[in-house]
Amino acid sequence: MFKRKIKIVVDQDIRDLLPQYLNNRKNDFVSIQYAIDSADSVAIEKIVHKIKGNAESYGLSELGKLAIEIEKNAKKKDMVAVGHYLKKMQEYVDSIEFYSDYES
Repeated sequence: MFKRKIKIVVDQDIRDLLPQYLNNRKNDFVSIQYAIDSADSVAIEKIVHKIKGNAESYGLSELGKLAIEIEKNAKKKDMVAVGHYLKKMQEYVDSIEFYSDYES
């Protein structure tokens, strides 16, 4: 889905926070995978609800959209679909590059 790098322009203040934010999301991905393996849809919904709520603040609207898809499928207890969208979410995060306004 995201074979090439995706350039996202953000404020310098946010850019400084992004490495930790993305690291936290990668930790969330591990937790989501564990919840998939345990068929724990409630845990998945809780994690992705948080991602959905804060992704836009970092200029990551695609991440928020993927979180919505995961949340919808977790509510239906469709772990195959949740896994599919989790993979897309991981690929997205691995593909993004951030630039400050003055670097673009």
